[in-house]
Amino acid sequence: MGHFMDNRVAEAVFVVFGKQPGIVADAPIATLHLVHARALTFKVEINCNTGKFSPVQAGGFFNTTLSGSLDLAHLEFGYRLNHRAQYIVGLACYNTQKIEHPTKMNIDFHCHTTASDGSLDPTALIDLALEREIDMLSVTDHDTMDAYQTFGPAARQLQLIPGIELSSQWNRRGVHIVGLNIDSHSDAIGEAIEQQSKARQGRAEIIAQRLARLGFADSLEGAQSFSNGPQVGRPHFAQHLVAIGAVTNIQQAFKRYLGAGKVGDVKDQWPEIDRVINWIRDAGGVAVLAHPTKYKLTRTRLVELIAAFKAAGGEAMEVISGAQVPSVTRDMARLCRDSQLEASAGSDFHSPNQPWASLGHVAPLPDDCTAVWRRWQ
Repeated sequence: MGHFMDNRVAEAVFVVFGKQPGIVADAPIATLHLVHARALTFKVEINCNTGKFSPVQAGGFFNTTLSGSLDLAHLEFGYRLNHRAQYIVGLACYNTQKIEHPTKMNIDFHCHTTASDGSLDPTALIDLALEREIDMLSVTDHDTMDAYQTFGPAARQLQLIPGIELSSQWNRRGVHIVGLNIDSHSDAIGEAIEQQSKARQGRAEIIAQRLARLGFADSLEGAQSFSNGPQVGRPHFAQHLVAIGAVTNIQQAFKRYLGAGKVGDVKDQWPEIDRVINWIRDAGGVAVLAHPTKYKLTRTRLVELIAAFKAAGGEAMEVISGAQVPSVTRDMARLCRDSQLEASAGSDFHSPNQPWASLGHVAPLPDDCTAVWRRWQ
């Protein structure tokens, strides 16, 4: 339990998501709604019982008090388990009013709808964005901008920056690039969507063939049954594997079959990053390197990727992606500044039941970053 102290007191419950910074556990202990709070002072006691996360030398219980600056109700803390440093990332929420920072806008430049692999249709996503009081939003569905054709009148209540997320490859690694402020009627983005759709269909067929060799027949048809549109992605295959009882949850499906280095990890269908960036620029947009920490690159390789991205015409990178621990944000901000790129941030929202990627619950950028959205303010 914790206490927020800004002349008010509110209880907070911490949800365990992983043992290392940025790593999401297969099965979170609980799922709770995030509190949208910035720059508060906090003091919290953390208790771990004799379960999975118990520090051995503490006799089954770990009690500590932390104080500092609370940034979007998330924090990191560490303890030692079996002589190795371990970390738990906590997300705090419980019966707490939304607290606005007087000088910060609520901006989310990375989210998905049912037009690709999200669970909310475009109208429902806009309703949630208004409920969360988002000021500027970019819907960045994978390889499509169909969502922008179905937004209703409610979308006029917030500032929409047309966006898309395009898949690419660099050194035989899959890399996602977000395009912001895209002209959806441009020939360039039309070509991009057509080429990406063909590549995505080819990839789905290869994934299905590979899964069939493992004994999972008709997985392409199964994945298509979970898609609300023509696109079929790995999340749809994951839903199918859960439905047939091959795995217990989507996280397990990625861990065993669909994640990086697994049979469902097919990258060769995607174009090189320079071609994708050219599509975005020719469509009047800004190319943003999406969630750079998710590629699991060494430091040297990540620096090489960022350099190659910039050399190809990329102009920004996501300094914040989802519920990210502050140390990662500081590190990404440093890389962003050193590379002379603008900074972006987004939840990478797909579904309301994933609090680590919660729409509109994105920490503010560090003050020494140049925000990409200043272009449109």
